[in-house]
Amino acid sequence: MRREGRSLNYSAGDLAMNALVGFLLENCCGGAACGPALAEIPR
Repeated sequence: MRREGRSLNYSAGDLAMNALVGFLLENCCGGAACGPALAEIPR
């Protein structure tokens, strides 16, 4: 947390965020792409 005037700014810790992203990349959807491919998204 960082205070700037009356505001409190929060940010994720680098180590915790890296661990979370690593876990999700290894375990989400069995290594397959999660969600629709860009070509499948209606425009």
